[in-house]
Amino acid sequence: MASITRADVECLAPEFTIAAVPDTVMNCYIDIACSLVANPAWAGKGANAAALLTAHFLTLQKVGVGGGSGAVVKKRVGSVEVAFSSGGSTDPSGLDSTSYGRTYLLCRNSIPEIRLPFSTC
Repeated sequence: MASITRADVECLAPEFTIAAVPDTVMNCYIDIACSLVANPAWAGKGANAAALLTAHFLTLQKVGVGGGSGAVVKKRVGSVEVAFSSGGSTDPSGLDSTSYGRTYLLCRNSIPEIRLPFSTC
């Protein structure tokens, strides 16, 4: 099972410093991400995958799920209207909605034994 620290996440996502994300929140997302990359097929890539997933989750929390993180699909100027794609149209897990999720997908797709949105034991 991958084991990572706050420093591992901050290395990939420096915007999530202690000032931006309390330890309790960071540790919660780290635990979730580590449990999702527990499959032995991850081998040496598990720690990177867990750090990327943690940054993905934190990004979703920061913008709010469905809070405008997808591409703009509709605009209007009079009476202001903006609509965003759900971000999950090409990937039902929503991983394509953040740069960290897309990088996780690249990592995951480089392992032939792992082809599911999330892999567990």
